[in-house]
Amino acid sequence: LRQFRGHTGACASHARSLFDGPARADLQHAAVKLNSMLRQRTAEIRRFGERSAWHRAVQLLAKMQERGPRPDMVAYSAVIGACAHGRHWTLTLWLLEEMRLQDLRPNVIA
Repeated sequence: LRQFRGHTGACASHARSLFDGPARADLQHAAVKLNSMLRQRTAEIRRFGERSAWHRAVQLLAKMQERGPRPDMVAYSAVIGACAHGRHWTLTLWLLEEMRLQDLRPNVIA
């Protein structure tokens, strides 16, 4: 068992070294860019909701599901708000179920 633990530690150390330097910086840059894109799309969804363009909000959510970035709870909440504002209750309930299927847990807002 002791020998196994030492081997595991060496593997973990090697794995960490793979993500040091340029590779780590590239991953961090990609994560920041993806997060920025997600926030931009979510803001766009909110603007659609404010203009009662719930159908455009739903279309953008579908585009995000197909092409990325993967919608998070905030994006779903924005679409749900747009649909609720337009009194599209059935679609709102469907979106809540879709969140559950995507392993996103609705909160008080969504």
